[in-house]
Amino acid sequence: MKQILFIFPCCFLFFAGCGKDFLNEKRETNQVIPSNINDYQAILDNSTVMNKQAAFRLVSIGSDEYIYPDDAWETLSPISYFYYKNGYIWADDVYEGKQVADWNNAYQVIMYANLALDIKKLKPDAQNLESWKNIQGQALFHRAFAYYQLAQAFCRPYVPATAKLDRAIPLRLDYDVAVSPQYGNLEDMYDKVISDLLEAASLLPETAANNYRPSRLSSYALLARIFREMDRWDQALEYSEKILSVKKDLLDYNKISGSPSYPFDAMKKGMKNSEILFYCQSFGAPIMSKGIVSEDILRSYEQNDLRKALFFKNGRRFYGSYAGSIFFNGLALDEVVLIRAEAYLKKGLPEKAKDDLEFLLSHRYRNGDFGSIASDENSLRERIDDERIKELYMRGTRWSDIRKQNLTGDDGITLTRQAGGKTYSLLPDDARWVWQWPDSEKNY
Repeated sequence: MKQILFIFPCCFLFFAGCGKDFLNEKRETNQVIPSNINDYQAILDNSTVMNKQAAFRLVSIGSDEYIYPDDAWETLSPISYFYYKNGYIWADDVYEGKQVADWNNAYQVIMYANLALDIKKLKPDAQNLESWKNIQGQALFHRAFAYYQLAQAFCRPYVPATAKLDRAIPLRLDYDVAVSPQYGNLEDMYDKVISDLLEAASLLPETAANNYRPSRLSSYALLARIFREMDRWDQALEYSEKILSVKKDLLDYNKISGSPSYPFDAMKKGMKNSEILFYCQSFGAPIMSKGIVSEDILRSYEQNDLRKALFFKNGRRFYGSYAGSIFFNGLALDEVVLIRAEAYLKKGLPEKAKDDLEFLLSHRYRNGDFGSIASDENSLRERIDDERIKELYMRGTRWSDIRKQNLTGDDGITLTRQAGGKTYSLLPDDARWVWQWPDSEKNY
């Protein structure tokens, strides 16, 4: 505790605001006081900042995974919950001039990570060399993950043909906010995120002391996710295989009790969940307390599928988060299995894709009884897509998946909602698939 109290004053002025004011607030160098290995690790172990305010709220609010009944949407406070109320209908002005939590939170993580990377100025000795490398790897991972989260909300999806032209969010690679950020294109940003993750993987241990800290495997998991979104299937397969060659301990849902209100809460916010590779969460109180799962999604769970009872209760509300009463937005083995299955299929290996699906479903169906899985390519592709929706429900991945599908132009997804007696639609080519930047950043 003494270390954490020691670090907080030096970081306070970095994070007092956001937008242009946040990025341009000038630091006082005499307040930056981390001076040894333990100080730098304490910065990254601040779980409130690094793990518990992930920037997935907007992409969860905007996705098609839940419904606000008209009366529930009407009663959302326009003062406390404007973010949710406006975001639900993809309003032209979501923030109403107020601070943007996802933007603020991600840049706060980036500032902490950049501050921790200053550890390079320390000269390690033989006794602390591994810790010195580990801290750098953790910081690089945190920075990369924060930029990835910002890209899903505030940038266009990655398309190789246009990535050099598409705008990226500001890149801050120094904790000194007097240093101007870099304003580049989306390709440069993704290249930086990938290079950070590759360097992180080279510095981190295979597994971490706990899943609130990044590891080599969590770096691989994020790389696999990113390469999947970029349609770079060789690399998506490579990094998912690197993980599953050493760790395959999925939770067996047959052994999870459905009695608690939140069935996975007993795992102490993920600390005791062997499936999690990296733990982070975001807050979504109105969605959990007022939102209900759509009938289409609920019907997609078969009778023997244990996820239906574990995930949804009390009028179709979601209780199955790996973070208990809030949303889990981290990286876990079940997603990696699905990425590898999809990569195998893309590489013309349907039997291996089927094996991965069977491995996952054997841990999700009552007594492993999931029936038969068709082996033809089209059926497997549909099943993998369906399982992503069911398995990764409210993890923050659905928005990116829809955006990716809408790029094809063949079977784009239109979202439609009823609220306040009106119908709102989000067409596949709508500009609102990219969330607005904060008002203070719109001139860039």
